Amino acid sequence: MTKPTKRVRITGGEFRGRYIRADIGVGTHPMGDRPRLGLMNSLMARGVITDANVLDAFAGTGALGLEALSRGAARCDFIERYGLGCKVISDNITTLGVSDRARVIHSDVRIWGEDYHEAPKYDLILADPPYDNPQFSTVFLLTKALKQNGLMVLSYPGRVCEPKPNNGVVVVDDLCYGEATLALYRKM
Repeated sequence: MTKPTKRVRITGGEFRGRYIRADIGVGTHPMGDRPRLGLMNSLMARGVITDANVLDAFAGTGALGLEALSRGAARCDFIERYGLGCKVISDNITTLGVSDRARVIHSDVRIWGEDYHEAPKYDLILADPPYDNPQFSTVFLLTKALKQNGLMVLSYPGRVCEPKPNNGVVVVDDLCYGEATLALYRKM
């Protein structure tokens, strides 16, 4: 049996080794296995995934949020602006049988962030914007949805200067995997 094309493998937890769809176009850059595995292991070591309420922003295939669900997150909301991406995420949610713990939000992340007026509800935010348009100001809009002491992960190309946080958010770690740099921010 050959490995399916245009698929991403879940790297750990309940669904480890299972493949999800990733066929949503050339503009999407699903995070590779190595950085995703390193990130999830780091988050597990920090104790932030188990029973967490997670937001996967710029969700694309939903791989990051599905990794979190696979490793014990209570819930995950996925924000994706493209209809095909929303369909792929929905299919992946169904394939893994986590429909009761997941919700797909068809919206632009900036619009969603500007319109967010609820109390902070996310323990963990995973932000993986397109590398050709990292949208740092949009990413930091998301921090108003982050609970006190919550963690936000931002994936961005290592060739770009690290974005400076604001509004009581501080950098707690940087993880580098080739072109990908993952900055971890905590809301104080």
